[in-house]
Amino acid sequence: MLAARLDALRSTRAPGADVEIARAPGDAWLARFRDGAMPPDARALLTRHDRVGFAEIRHGGATVAIGRGAVDDGWLGVTGVEVDPTGRRQGLATAIMHALWRWAVDEHGATRSYLQVRADNDAALALYEGLGYWHHHAYRYRSEPAHSTPTDH
Repeated sequence: MLAARLDALRSTRAPGADVEIARAPGDAWLARFRDGAMPPDARALLTRHDRVGFAEIRHGGATVAIGRGAVDDGWLGVTGVEVDPTGRRQGLATAIMHALWRWAVDEHGATRSYLQVRADNDAALALYEGLGYWHHHAYRYRSEPAHSTPTDH
């Protein structure tokens, strides 16, 4: 988990990409999110929040970058930042982040932010740390061990 004070984030120059933030995800946003691989009830789960925004960048009619922000108790939680492989390393994720920060501060009074990144995602870690996020804590998912079936005695 990474965290940051929104007023301390580095104001790197975001590219001139037009970022739209909507209250609900459109079909193109959902198709980009996890390559469209979502359970049927996922849309309801993503939108079940009073202060949620879905950021999207389109180029040539295609959705090339997305992100989701939700604000609770002054904290912007960022999830689902994804960029089409052909659009990576062009500043699109940075543009998504800047737009979510502005939206969270201007519309919801957020002062801090957090996001989750896989520990082995070096590119994402470099991006977020370069923007001013810092490592807050790590955690692991645990799964229930496989149970052996009892044998008849």
